[in-house]
Amino acid sequence: MKISRGIQYMLFSSLCFALIGWIFRLLAHIPTAEIVFFYSIVALIISFSIIRYQKIYPWGNCRHLLLLYGISTGIGITLFFDTLMRLPLAIANVLQNTSPIFTAILGMYILRQSVSLRRWLFFILAFLGVFLTYVTNLSSHTKSVYVIIIGLLSALLMGLANNLNAKMKKSEHPLVIFSYSKICTILLTSFYCLYTFVPLTAYDGLNLLVLGILIFIAEYLAINAYQQAPVAHVAAISYLGIPYALGIDLLLGEKFQWITFVGMGLVILGVLLNLFYK
Repeated sequence: MKISRGIQYMLFSSLCFALIGWIFRLLAHIPTAEIVFFYSIVALIISFSIIRYQKIYPWGNCRHLLLLYGISTGIGITLFFDTLMRLPLAIANVLQNTSPIFTAILGMYILRQSVSLRRWLFFILAFLGVFLTYVTNLSSHTKSVYVIIIGLLSALLMGLANNLNAKMKKSEHPLVIFSYSKICTILLTSFYCLYTFVPLTAYDGLNLLVLGILIFIAEYLAINAYQQAPVAHVAAISYLGIPYALGIDLLLGEKFQWITFVGMGLVILGVLLNLFYK
């Protein structure tokens, strides 16, 4: 079966996000909002440079949707990275990857895109893998209701953003959508940085530079993916961020129970079934 361009974009985007999570953990001594603030500046400079080079109108057409997209992604991604500071990378990704469910549900109302019963069953299979992965690690890592709430809120906001992105595919250039996201993120995090700023070393600056470049690649690919394929299809592929992150965690020496790997297998199976069955 030929894999669509949108699905290919999401495959690479998920891998980039897993690498981003790893680099983010190297900056654990810096407040989350400060990290997000600085990498967003780097990513915005890249985006604006390309926009200027290609002579694209930078302010877009549907500004109310662009602003809503920017606010939802700004808050959503900041909350997600906050969970990365509190949980192993793979477990944080598991919590975040409830977003495909929110994406599919919201897509039924925002985009009027139907989801077949078979595809819902595949979602449930993948979500069962998510559940097993998360619950089986409760005993080995400190959790709180707060972490669960911010993780689910992040997933909900990203599900909303995915649908808004798809809704703007005929009116907005992906670079313009990305730029609005970074502008809103910078504004939202700047207030927090005023009170919690931590001085950066040269090593921190290098990591933030790499982080900004990877964020640009990952989010730009994701934006294109949601514009070129049905949101439910693309959302299912984002589950692959979990096994990507698990691999990185294992390289970093994290320990997991055997049933965690069963959960990973169910996630991958759910993704493959979503790919090969219409």
